[in-house]
Amino acid sequence: MTYTDERFPGVTFRIEAEQDSEQVRGNALASGDKDEDRACEDEIIERLDNGDVWAWASVAVRASLDITDPEDEGAVIEFEGTDYLGACSYADEADFAQQGGYFDDMKSQAVDDLRAAMRDAVERGAVARIALDAVPTDAMTSPIASPDLTSCRYCERAIVNEDGAWIDPMATGDDSVWRETCDAHDTFEADHEPTDA
Repeated sequence: MTYTDERFPGVTFRIEAEQDSEQVRGNALASGDKDEDRACEDEIIERLDNGDVWAWASVAVRASLDITDPEDEGAVIEFEGTDYLGACSYADEADFAQQGGYFDDMKSQAVDDLRAAMRDAVERGAVARIALDAVPTDAMTSPIASPDLTSCRYCERAIVNEDGAWIDPMATGDDSVWRETCDAHDTFEADHEPTDA
């Protein structure tokens, strides 16, 4: 089954679960009541014995985005990002995918990983330069316009020209200070500069 999220247009998500290798005993519940913990562990182990991987699962949430290659008509390039959660117990996939749970956060993390894969492809000169614009960094931002993309001669991160300033489009959250400022200098701050300047 695939899922979508209005925060990330064009991105599809899928959930994969397999039995976690982490030991159930001592890891499933820490209620402070040994009998309650044991009962929970027994129930999980019984479900596992009956082939129910969701009883004690390692879950992967995969975000994928397909882009048509403009240089090879009809060819599609797929980019993928993944986030993992282990040692979890759910009734089934529908239980895991309920709104407001871990799935929402994992979709965001998988998109971050997807964007990192696209950025890596951009830095290698692949057609992901087009694709990078398609995925917003989060629900509050619009896709990044990248009329001109290159790398910074100092820090070597991918940068784009936005309104006359060279910025790092991947700079978000705690590293937002480096969006317009290159941190590859030991004693001073400087603007990003393209390698071909």
